[in-house]
Amino acid sequence: MNKEKIISCLEEAKEAGIFRPEPLKNFPPESYVARAIQCSVKTNKDIQEKLKEILQAEPELDIFNLSFNSGFSSWIIGTENLAMWLLNKSLENSPEEAVDKLEEYLNLSATPGYEILAITGIEIETSFKLSNELSLIPIHDLPNSMTKESMVKPSIFKTFLTAVSFGISMHFAPEFVGFYPNAAIITKTEFSPKAFDENYNGPKFKSIAHELFDACRILSLVGPCSPVPFAHWTQVEDWVPCSIFLGGSFGRQANDINSFSNKFKNEDISRVQEIYQKFSKLNQETKDRLRVPIERLNQSRRRQVPADMALDLGIALESLLLDNISHNDSISLLFRLRGAWFLGRDKIEREDLMNIFNKIYDCRSKAAHSGKIPFTIFLKTGEAINIDVFLRQGTKLCTEMILKIIDNGDFPDWKKLIIGF
Repeated sequence: MNKEKIISCLEEAKEAGIFRPEPLKNFPPESYVARAIQCSVKTNKDIQEKLKEILQAEPELDIFNLSFNSGFSSWIIGTENLAMWLLNKSLENSPEEAVDKLEEYLNLSATPGYEILAITGIEIETSFKLSNELSLIPIHDLPNSMTKESMVKPSIFKTFLTAVSFGISMHFAPEFVGFYPNAAIITKTEFSPKAFDENYNGPKFKSIAHELFDACRILSLVGPCSPVPFAHWTQVEDWVPCSIFLGGSFGRQANDINSFSNKFKNEDISRVQEIYQKFSKLNQETKDRLRVPIERLNQSRRRQVPADMALDLGIALESLLLDNISHNDSISLLFRLRGAWFLGRDKIEREDLMNIFNKIYDCRSKAAHSGKIPFTIFLKTGEAINIDVFLRQGTKLCTEMILKIIDNGDFPDWKKLIIGF
């Protein structure tokens, strides 16, 4: 790349004057959309055309005229936007720094970026690491992007889309229902190849979506809280040339059931770090067996109708206690026995737990067969408990069971457990 020639043209443009567009009304200058508009700089028309011709003559810069890889999506940036980016960086810093940053990017083998999962149902005040790869951070601490702004400042973003034509699809401002996210799980990644043509069918980056969603599931075990995946997307790092012109890709929240938010305390942070690190070391089969019970536990907490809550809780417990039985086994008996023997520390505790698991199974069966369950549960002791309180107790037992399996590193050998080995 002929750096001197590009720098000389940028210096000529700076001397002639580089002008930003008038700021849009009602947009804070620090907002992403305001910054994006301000990047649409112009200079003397002849100089701007000359700069484009210089850039088009550089084979190394052809990647900006191909599909620029940003992970889940790709975008054709074009020479005109690259010229605007260089002019803007020259105005902010200097032509030399602008071209040095472009050269730094060209020397990389892949585009640095992020894979992000925004989640509702949890609030944190500071960022912390879940593992070497994953961090849980407040949504406001995410790297800037169109996607982030569409969630953090949705009203501003949708006004922006209405006010200007910027080549951005309206799917960046959908009508979400329920809570907007307050936290996100983020990991650094790379997008390779940097760019490709229409004939390319190979991989674009190595997604770790399973790890991100597993981390979200694990949060259900602390609190209690009920985190829900809200949006999953990728974006390039902010310093990458023309990143300001790129979008991200994300989908809607599945909002058939409600969510609630739990603010993490300091002790919750250390606890979730410990749980996630133990979960990460489990073998793949055990992880797979735990996903359904954790997801159903999460859903049961968000259900507003007791019968629905009982169904999800029942499925969570059955997938923990009964996933290896045959159809000929006595399901309800094994459900009670395994739950009681796994959590009970002595004869009295196991008797109490047998009764509780029996009532949970009964609620689940009535919900499945009739769609209704009683408002009051009568325990063996004669104690009467409101159904909501009883089912919340059931979710605590389910959580305790999942945590014990994670702590032990695997599911128990049920036969040995019940006969006392």
